Amino acid sequence: MPPLPDAVPRLSRLSPEELHEEILRRIHDYDVDLDPEAIVERALAYPFEPPGDSYVIEGREPRPVRPGDVREDRHVVLAYGSNSSTRALLRKFGGHLDLPVLKGRLEGFEVVYSSHLSAYGSVPVTLHQAPGASIETFVTLVTDDQLVRLAETEFNYAIRRLDGTRFAGPEIDVEGPIAFVSRHGALGIEGDPVRLVDRPQRTMLERVRAHLAPDEGLHDFIVENVRNPRRAVAFTARLKERNLPFEHPRSRVLDV
Repeated sequence: MPPLPDAVPRLSRLSPEELHEEILRRIHDYDVDLDPEAIVERALAYPFEPPGDSYVIEGREPRPVRPGDVREDRHVVLAYGSNSSTRALLRKFGGHLDLPVLKGRLEGFEVVYSSHLSAYGSVPVTLHQAPGASIETFVTLVTDDQLVRLAETEFNYAIRRLDGTRFAGPEIDVEGPIAFVSRHGALGIEGDPVRLVDRPQRTMLERVRAHLAPDEGLHDFIVENVRNPRRAVAFTARLKERNLPFEHPRSRVLDV
């Protein structure tokens, strides 16, 4: 596989204090519509209707996969949350795209909620080790520039290579895909990881709100977290007090 581009932000080399300030700075710069209803709609829509099958975004529209779309000069990046959805990808990447999104299975992991609040108000997901598990998910095949852009938007996630892990589907079979894995660990306020398939976003946000701000309604909780990034980062610190760390012995952090 191609090496990580030099332009990828190397946030994993920062000290905890430096990382805290850098995440806060990037949240302030994040593209969000500050209209309250738009904030709530976007937060609750996560993970933005992931696709049912493999596809390619060509220009600004999805189409079926064709021969020649799977290219070995691209980075294979797991897209287990919102990054498999057309809505999320079009928002992140400007201009016209040539972006395959391929369906397959990943062994040894579950998709669970992370111990942080996103810049746009949701409780996002992360990978968590689960020996014996097998999940249906996606990868994107991205260029150097697209990988840099992903890293710029996924600042709450370390970039890892999952050595010894296989992703296999009708169009691709690869070992050691890249994965964006939460820097904050899996959400642990219930003791065990909470899988995305078991809890929709609204229910998860209600649970997190009850834990962090029991006197607020859900609407106000979401809006205030987006409008006040320091509050959201402070809430993330509280969630991390009970996080479940990512512990996969054959993964390597790349953004150092």
